[in-house]
Amino acid sequence: MDPALRRRLVPVSVAIVAMAIAGLVLVLVSDATAVDFAGIVLLGAAFVAVVSWVFFEVGRSEDVERQRSERRR
Repeated sequence: MDPALRRRLVPVSVAIVAMAIAGLVLVLVSDATAVDFAGIVLLGAAFVAVVSWVFFEVGRSEDVERQRSERRR
């Protein structure tokens, strides 16, 4: 694994997992509708963050590969 990717992966992963856990706790613990809504929003935001991160890394790896390919020419 690329060291730069590993350095970025840890803080982003921790933030996403923390957001998901906070959302899950809010949904499971609360009886209030507004708090349930906030929990669902946090869970949705965590899901969007995961999908966005994956697409970002795929695009970045393609850019790096393209630069390497251009240098070889």
